[in-house]
Amino acid sequence: MVVRKEALGFQNKVILEHQKQINEAFANLREELAVEKCMMLNTATAEVKAIFTTQMSEVLGLLKQNIEEMLNKAIPDLENRVRSQLALELQQLLLKVKFTLPDS
Repeated sequence: MVVRKEALGFQNKVILEHQKQINEAFANLREELAVEKCMMLNTATAEVKAIFTTQMSEVLGLLKQNIEEMLNKAIPDLENRVRSQLALELQQLLLKVKFTLPDS
């Protein structure tokens, strides 16, 4: 009975030691995984930022090009309309001046 008690005590001691080692291994593994997860997230974030920046640069370039094309098409028409309007207003002004000035 004493031998059996000692054997059980030894087994309990070995089991406790193994359990302690397993707990330490899990704690280390959790820590390593947390560090690896953080590194992976940082890498993924940097990649997403780079892709976003590249895509936005392309989009902004196209947008700028489209705006320039639209302005280049619209400006001549606007100039023509302004010239026509100014010519009409100048004619009206000249008529007013002609009718308001006394004949000499």
